[in-house]
Amino acid sequence: MILGVTTHVAGFGVEFLQHPAEALFLLLAFYFLFIDSVNPAWRYRCLAGSMAGTMILVRASSLILIPALTLYLLWCAFKRARIRNHASGLTVAAGNSLPFLIPVIAAVLVTMAVNNAKWGEFSFSGSYRAFNSFTNSWLISLYGYLFSPGQSIFVFSPILLMAPVYFRPFARKYLPETITILGLAISYALFYGRSLAWHGQWCFGPRYLMAMIPLLLLPLASWLRMAGKAARFVVVLLAIVGTFIEALHVAVNVSYVYYREGYNKLLPPRCLHLHSPDLPDSHSLAGTDRPR
Repeated sequence: MILGVTTHVAGFGVEFLQHPAEALFLLLAFYFLFIDSVNPAWRYRCLAGSMAGTMILVRASSLILIPALTLYLLWCAFKRARIRNHASGLTVAAGNSLPFLIPVIAAVLVTMAVNNAKWGEFSFSGSYRAFNSFTNSWLISLYGYLFSPGQSIFVFSPILLMAPVYFRPFARKYLPETITILGLAISYALFYGRSLAWHGQWCFGPRYLMAMIPLLLLPLASWLRMAGKAARFVVVLLAIVGTFIEALHVAVNVSYVYYREGYNKLLPPRCLHLHSPDLPDSHSLAGTDRPR
């Protein structure tokens, strides 16, 4: 209920973009890898790879998440191999990763073939690089993703303000999973943070980070079972705020905001300042010093 009603996931229930499907397949890939870490079987790794491959087919840029998922799989397989006294834990771990990596590689090849049919070029990025570049400052996007009023992940998913609290007991019990979730989040932030279009301005909030929200909320349910009344009161309060924000997200046609605020007229580097602190070289928007 908290995930589906009070977070950025709720607002994307009315969006036309791929991020909800991206979030679903990322969660499934992580889930099957976790099941494999508890009950190792090639079919779970194959299912995880199939979900990760489908995620790539849905949104090609999610390829950046594969290294973190693969490292999690290799770590769990290496740990099992060492416990069983295998002579070469790395070799066993590499062999265990093949059922996961084969569907991923197949998805990459299919994406490249589709791009070749569309654009006449056997590439993975297709036409994306024609209207975007990766020369942005990470400081600008980091400020935007964390603190800005227009793109902060905490504005559109206020419950994440509790993450430092509910992740602590989770990390003590599931340290590899915690590191993997943080690695996935950092992968998104580093990749999209360099993009000139880091804000993804076709919707409310930081849509490029939306797929991480289910994973960032994973420890919340188990933590709530042992949380005190004060902590639960804070969760309820943040959930109410999040519900209000998402009600606005669902009720308002984002295209009205898009054209009313002049987002369609923004070109780099002006669009960088839309949700960033005032900089000396900031440009005005539609004749004003700042967008309303």
